[in-house]
Amino acid sequence: MLRYAVLGMVVASVAGTAIFLAASTGPTLAQDWTAFGFRKAGIIFTVPPGFSLDHIAEDGQAATFLGPLDASLVVRGDHILGGNFKQRVEALIADDARRGWKVTYRRLTESWASYSGIKGGMIRYVRVIVTCDDSVGVFVMDYRQSQKLPYDPVVLRMVKSLASEGC
Repeated sequence: MLRYAVLGMVVASVAGTAIFLAASTGPTLAQDWTAFGFRKAGIIFTVPPGFSLDHIAEDGQAATFLGPLDASLVVRGDHILGGNFKQRVEALIADDARRGWKVTYRRLTESWASYSGIKGGMIRYVRVIVTCDDSVGVFVMDYRQSQKLPYDPVVLRMVKSLASEGC
């Protein structure tokens, strides 16, 4: 079932994400993932098992999910002023660098971008895709460096799940 965050509608929980994991491992691919989306932004994505909805932005275009072992996932729809996707991504990278993230990987294309970085024992992975009407879908996943191996397939699945739903 696809859940939508809509302005004026508060979603109390994301079904299927209240799975508690053992403290020594991150989420696994064998557990259920929950579909979620932002209709206005035209994006859909799946929430990893073990992550629970913490907050939906007032405008209904962003959500924060908390996961095991200090992991977090923020997904949002953003507008690109002037329609310059690459400039928007470069600005996101620069903002993270100013906040102390050491960018270790980056890839920019005309329709999607990814970058990652490290800071204080944490890894940040960011994926940005063009949706429609000068909009983008963004997810930011932070997790402990010690959990890199369990989270590699989770991040890969998140990358594949973030998609434009069409506006």
